[in-house]
Amino acid sequence: PRPLEGLLHGTYAHLALAGYWQRAALYGARGAWARHARIRAQVAAVLPELRTHPRLTIAGREFTDAMAEAERTMDELPPPGDRYAAARRAVDRARRTWYAQHPELAPHTQG
Repeated sequence: PRPLEGLLHGTYAHLALAGYWQRAALYGARGAWARHARIRAQVAAVLPELRTHPRLTIAGREFTDAMAEAERTMDELPPPGDRYAAARRAVDRARRTWYAQHPELAPHTQG
């Protein structure tokens, strides 16, 4: 859990890092695809929650929608193999582990 301002700042910064590592990978930087995939998976995991945050203004929603679109455009130059899917699974595992250790902060599910 982070305050909205921290969540916005961190997501925006990580989106820029994902773009940086994607470009570095295209130039052959060693380990860049793995870094890109990991950071992009972190951004993709938080964007749905951020985009529906009740305190977002109209401008905030437009901004987060633009971040989501920028994240989606990274699909045009995906990492080789299943690196991105593997990174998404790792982020999901880490999130489940964290919530298991902090159940009082886990999102409430209806059902």
